[in-house]
Amino acid sequence: MKKLFDFYIHSSIHVSLAVLALTLVSYYYFEIPLDFRVLFFVFFASAVGYNYTKHTLVLFRKNVSRTQRSIQSLTSISLLISVFFFFKLNLASQFAILLTSLFTILYAHAVFKHKSLRSIGGIKIYVVGICWVGITLFVPLLEADYPINSDVIVKCFQRFLLVIILILIFEIIDLKEDNPSLRTVPQTIGIRNTKLVGVLLLAIFFCLEFLLSDVRISQLLINGILAIAVLFFTLFANENKSKYYTTFWVESIPILWFVLILFFR
Repeated sequence: MKKLFDFYIHSSIHVSLAVLALTLVSYYYFEIPLDFRVLFFVFFASAVGYNYTKHTLVLFRKNVSRTQRSIQSLTSISLLISVFFFFKLNLASQFAILLTSLFTILYAHAVFKHKSLRSIGGIKIYVVGICWVGITLFVPLLEADYPINSDVIVKCFQRFLLVIILILIFEIIDLKEDNPSLRTVPQTIGIRNTKLVGVLLLAIFFCLEFLLSDVRISQLLINGILAIAVLFFTLFANENKSKYYTTFWVESIPILWFVLILFFR
């Protein structure tokens, strides 16, 4: 059972579900009909993107373990499916996808003075945030021809802040393993101050809801519960926690968000 669970985590199925859940949140908030072409693309493209960044060497190797071969197969199938649905989308959506794909490639491969975006100190956190916002928010809206108004901008910042907060928790957990040259936030300002930054950003995340043209009590309640859950994970994060703390529990936050929406709908 543990091997199956580890495969579920390491093959990026769980994080792909999280990305899918965040995309569904966008459909709910902007009240646009579900587009299963987008949903299928988002899930399978996320699996490709994350496996590409996490298992770059493994994906192109011949002599690999059984688990690694399974990841190779899953990634190949996901790539074919995501390419199929990519060509079903409109040009605006395709442009946004290609832009985030470029960030993903630059994130995984050394380009700038033999460095990838991931290895350039202090930039990783913003790259990931931009990619998540692009895929989970802008692609659904562009595909639905939804106007980019003030509410969209507010939700963009709100989504970006949530992703940044979750990444800060990851950086706290990974503090012992991260290369000092990465200059992650905890490496730069310490764990305590990183948590304070996370709490401050969480407060801004919640307060941004009041800038929307239509403030709903149900949404405030949902975001309040979500903020409390994220606050809990932030305050209790430390470098001695198990990897599952982030790779399963923290990455479940977007799924929790969507479940709360379904519950209070």
